[in-house]
Amino acid sequence: MTKSCLGDVPDVSLDRILGRVRECGDCLEWAGYAIEGKHPQIRVNWKSYPVRRLVWFLTRGPVRSEVWIANKCENPLCVNPDHLVAHTRSTALKGAKRTVSHKTKIAAARRSKSVLTMEIVRAIRSSDEPNPVLAERFGITPGYVSHLRRGTVWKEYVTPFQGLGAR
Repeated sequence: MTKSCLGDVPDVSLDRILGRVRECGDCLEWAGYAIEGKHPQIRVNWKSYPVRRLVWFLTRGPVRSEVWIANKCENPLCVNPDHLVAHTRSTALKGAKRTVSHKTKIAAARRSKSVLTMEIVRAIRSSDEPNPVLAERFGITPGYVSHLRRGTVWKEYVTPFQGLGAR
């Protein structure tokens, strides 16, 4: 076993991996198990490894753990070394749709690091004082006070049924 970003890389050869693929045009399509039908996995010594990452390691060498290995082609099961590309998580997810629950988690993480609390935000929104006065009192910029009042930041994600009361 060799140490790398995969942890202990198993003693697996490229021939063993390529023995479990089928040619599909220019692609080498993985015929084994794949998570959600898109992420090829191989089991070695009772442990699963991502096939694309192993192929990259065996053909091009080690890759840092924060780098994702994906394929350039349209085939989600392709493990052809010529079709593999390495990029960071941010570039891999660029343009991906975010769900409301994901946006809520992001907002909660940002709020946990903020000097503001939801009670302070509600007080700012209900106040009649001018933005510069509120900004100075709470240690934020007048522009941010304006964003708070308009609701473009610190959105409250609530259910549409909130306030209807129990029956």
